[in-house]
Order: sequence, then C-alpha cells, then structure tokens
Amino acid sequence: STRRSRWITGLAASAVLLFWAALAIGPPYRPDTANYHLSGVRWASQYPIIPGIGNLHHRLAFNNSSFLYGALLDAGPWTNRSHHLAHGLLAVITVLYFMSSIPRLADKQAANYPLYLMQSLFFPIAVLFSYKGTTSFQPDLITFMMGLVVASLLFELLLDKTLSIGQVRLRVFAVCFLSSAALTVKLSFLVFGFLASCIALLILWRASRERQARCLGLVAVCCVSAALAIAPWVGRHLISSGYALFPSHRLYVDVPWRVPLADAQMAGDSIVGYARHHGEGFMETLDNWDWIGPVILRELGHPISVTIPLVCVLATLAVLLFAKRPKSDSGLSNLALLVFVAPASCAVLFMLLTAPCPRFAGASIWVLAVGLMVGALSQLDRSSLCLLYT
Repeated sequence: STRRSRWITGLAASAVLLFWAALAIGPPYRPDTANYHLSGVRWASQYPIIPGIGNLHHRLAFNNSSFLYGALLDAGPWTNRSHHLAHGLLAVITVLYFMSSIPRLADKQAANYPLYLMQSLFFPIAVLFSYKGTTSFQPDLITFMMGLVVASLLFELLLDKTLSIGQVRLRVFAVCFLSSAALTVKLSFLVFGFLASCIALLILWRASRERQARCLGLVAVCCVSAALAIAPWVGRHLISSGYALFPSHRLYVDVPWRVPLADAQMAGDSIVGYARHHGEGFMETLDNWDWIGPVILRELGHPISVTIPLVCVLATLAVLLFAKRPKSDSGLSNLALLVFVAPASCAVLFMLLTAPCPRFAGASIWVLAVGLMVGALSQLDRSSLCLLYT
C-alpha cells in the first residue's frame, strides 16, 4: 500500500542519515585532506587573497572553490571541524535524491520508468564514490555528485514529454547553474558541463516556440547566474596568478605579479604528464604517444572507475541478445539517447587525449555506461527488466 511504501521509504532515508552521521564524525580517509586540503581551507578562512601567491608555488594558485565552501562552514562550533560537515552534507542530499526513485520502480508501466531506473542505478554509484570522502575536502567528490545530478536532469528533459514549461525552465536553470558551479571546483568539468547546458537550452528553445520572448529571458537569467558563479572565480585566478584559468596559460592579464609564462606552462604540463605516467620521466610523455598502451592496462586495474562501467556496457549487449523486444516503440528514442550520451562521451574522449586519469572525467564514465544501459533496456519488454532485481 501507499502508506506502507512511505513508511519503508522513511525508514530507509533515516538509515541513510544515520549512516552518514556516523561517517561524518570519523577522521578523513583521503591522504590529500591531511596533506593540503585542511591547511588550504584554514588559509582561506583566516587570510585574504594575496596577489601573485602562485609565484611561491603553482598549487597555491589553483583556486579551488570547494575550499571556499569549506571555509564558509568553518565558523562557530564548526571552527577547524568543517570537514565533518561540508562534503557529507552534499553527499547525503544527492544520495537521498537518487534513493527516492527506487520505490517508483514497482510501477513498470510508468512512462518515466527509464528515468527512475537511471536514478536508482545512480544511487549505489553515489554511495560508493562518496562514503569515503564524507570527511574530506576532495574536489573530485563534488564534481562527481554534480555530474550525476546534471545527467539525471538532462535525461529527464529528454525523456519526459509531460513536463510543463515551468518545470522545463526550472530544470534547465538547474543544469546551467550546477554546471557553472562545478566548473569553479574543477576546470575539467568544462566539456561535460558546457555541452549539457547547451543541450538543455536547446530543449528549452524547442519547448518555448510560442513564447520566444520568455525563453530568451530565461536564457539571459541562466547566463547571468553562470557569470555570477564564474566571474568571481576567474577574478581570484587573475589575482593569485595573473591567468584567467590557471594552470592553463592561454588567457592572462599583464600584471606585475603574473606567474612567468614558462612556469605556468610547466604547471599545466606536469598535470598532463603525470596523468599519463605515474613515475619518473612523466614529462617525456608530452612529446609522444607511447603512453597509450600502458595507460589502458593501468586503468583497467581500477575496477570501480573503469572496469565495472565497461562490464556494464558489455552486459547490456548480452541482455539485448536474449531479452524480448516490445511490440511498440515506447522506449527512449535513439536520437534522444545519442544526445544524452554526447556530453559524457566528449568529456571522456577529452580526458583520454589530454590527461588520461578517470578522476578528470568526473562522473562522465559512469554516466556514459548507465545511459547506454538504460537506453537499451528501455527498448525491451518491461518484464525483462526484472532480471536486474531478481
């Protein structure tokens, strides 16, 4: 019954909250949190920004906005304890958001069943990637969670044709704002966030054919909100290093405190080189393609980040060979599926060609795998989906 379902959902949500509360009182599990995350947050909370601080060390000018978020919470009873609150708060909200779709899987005839299936599959992924980072200031956790939420909203925009124009506007604004906020946490979110925002705005334009003026108004609001998130972040980059997107050396302002061009280029190249080869001589990988084979073998040894998503795609192909096809085309269209996986595919490709390390792809690898799975399974007979839960 509906009442029983609500009781079960409430108990499950309470269990998640208790689990995360228990995690939040523990020590940080990520080594980088002790190495420099905690000191970075403390510095941001106690001292103003210093022009040209990147000249002391390039990492001081990386300008990670998640440290500012931690510094914002570093007050009152949470002074020097904000690592117990910051990432855990974002993680538990995201996990509960995806968990809320699990009870809806009982209605296998629902028009939005592929959406509920995707969000339900995102639930264990979010738990798996976040529980060890609950007490850390790891920026990868924030961009990963935001990537899953942005992907879920984009999938809903592509799938649900019953959304009102107001609901479409709200989701489009959320996609654009979350993408902008995630970009200020990690520059590698640029490809996925930009493409997802462009697709969301195109969906809005198509849904507002009779109200183009209002559509342009919302586009302006999205652009202004993105500028409000990105402009201060770029400003801090210029103050700390003289470059707009440091460690990228492409855009800069000729100010007295600007980090020398050679040092800025070295900072960016060292990230790319170390991602290609974790060891001595990593800078040599910048001039050749000999690193591709070793990188493939190295990353296949990471089951959660690479191997399991790859197995999920292969398992989807196996299911398609043996499951029944529906008589009517009621699943997600092939075009919508291709549009959905485009941002994740481009983000993964960009990561592979530049800095081949899964953390620079954020949630894109899992979004691509789950998107292909759900897109393929939505075209099967709904009874075939029971295989996933029995």
